[in-house]
Amino acid sequence: MCIRDRYQRRVRGAFRGGMEEESEPMIQTNQEKETVALPVSWTKNDLTACKLYGMLMSPPCRKVMGVLEFYGINFEFVDGKKPGSAYQKIPVLDVGGIQINDSYVMVTALAPILQGEPMTPEEVAIEETTTFGAMLALEEATVNQCCGGGLRGCGWHVGCRMGCKGCCICCAFYTCGPCMGCCVGGKMRAGFQKKCQKMTGNYCSSHHY
Repeated sequence: MCIRDRYQRRVRGAFRGGMEEESEPMIQTNQEKETVALPVSWTKNDLTACKLYGMLMSPPCRKVMGVLEFYGINFEFVDGKKPGSAYQKIPVLDVGGIQINDSYVMVTALAPILQGEPMTPEEVAIEETTTFGAMLALEEATVNQCCGGGLRGCGWHVGCRMGCKGCCICCAFYTCGPCMGCCVGGKMRAGFQKKCQKMTGNYCSSHHY
């Protein structure tokens, strides 16, 4: 069941039970990899008040930013997770009163509006491999580098482009990168591996992609 169907069920249920019984706000949102069907009448002009929550050093966030910028969609970037949202991962995209979670879902949901037609099965397969295979493999390789070198480089590359706040991030990653790589690197790698195998059935390795 896609998010639009669940939303419509809640609306019908509210009218059957009486509007006074509806206390939960009707916020459209989705689980990871759950289909989001945006209104078929929408065009690029309807993609207003776009707000993207995430981190500049996150590959999924950079991917979504790249797609929006390529098609000339204006959006506001908010550094961090979306406040008050039950979904506490990044990225999160708010557009037209709809919250879309998971960069894979964002791309597949926006494609019919941005390019004028839905993605082909081949394009969907490429996007799935990119999101749940290649990007996870790159993140796994970053934290796997000796002595946190990948994390230090990531903080330096992104932090220097974010002004004063970025300088703090840069210094923190450059200083703490080795400790982070040794202390939490294993747990992070295990998480990337688990998600990659769950979504694609393949072992998460940069050499594979």
